[in-house]
Amino acid sequence: MKKFTCSAPAKVNLFLEISQKRADGYHEAYSIMHTLALHDEIEVDIYDSAGEQQPIVLPTIEIELHCADGIETLDVALQENSAYRAAALFFECFTHQIPDISHVHITITKYIPHQAGLGGGSSDAAAVLKVLCSYFNIDLLSDGVLKIAYTLGADVAFFLYGGAVALGNRGDAFERRLTSTYQPIVLVKPQGGVSTAAAYNAFDSGSYEIDAYRAACARAATEAQNILLANNLAPASEVLLGELRDIRLWLENQVGIVMQDKKPAILLSGSGSTTFALCDSKESASRIACDAQTRGWWACATF
Repeated sequence: MKKFTCSAPAKVNLFLEISQKRADGYHEAYSIMHTLALHDEIEVDIYDSAGEQQPIVLPTIEIELHCADGIETLDVALQENSAYRAAALFFECFTHQIPDISHVHITITKYIPHQAGLGGGSSDAAAVLKVLCSYFNIDLLSDGVLKIAYTLGADVAFFLYGGAVALGNRGDAFERRLTSTYQPIVLVKPQGGVSTAAAYNAFDSGSYEIDAYRAACARAATEAQNILLANNLAPASEVLLGELRDIRLWLENQVGIVMQDKKPAILLSGSGSTTFALCDSKESASRIACDAQTRGWWACATF
């Protein structure tokens, strides 16, 4: 048995522009995502097959899930867990390129809340793919691995790259890497969540556009710190969950929030339900997070 540990970082969308719906039912999307220090912890134990040569059999995959204080347990069937699906698809794809493995045990300790727009499940899946690719000496960005990532979800491919990345097509196709920033940030999430499908349905029913200047800055930016925050899916999500508007307005009145183009640097990540704000110091981020928690919201200061 060989044991591997790694972190699975959260993300925020610094910029998200949703446009027309395509013939395949998806929307065109341009997104700039950035990983955070907040992360889940992943442990992968790989057990070799013992004894003489056996016919090729897909290994058994086991998942053990732990949640840190304040993180709700998500009741999901084993086969629907993103990390399980990542491992299962990996072994199906690379069966003839790897030694016989009897089983794999994956332990996940969750610090990223579920259904928060922070990409926790996608990041867990990407972390498992990274471990397996490293162990079996398979190129992480090979066509086979990227196909697995796209099958699992749009954000999984992003987490294979990490850092700050611009993505086009459906918000899943790599366009370019940007220089990362380490700005202090506060994350605030209400108890409720927003269905991504419902958010897109609400988007299709309204008219939400991004300021042309902010859009041009995002597409020209080479450094994450130069992006003016924008997300035209946020108003649709606020229609579905009014508490998101309450959080945004509350954050606008907090001392220590950075200003961008004369506006507070506050944005909903993806379709939600986490709102983040760029802060002028770690102390400001920690203070705002503590104040948010007293109001019954989940909150975290990170960078």
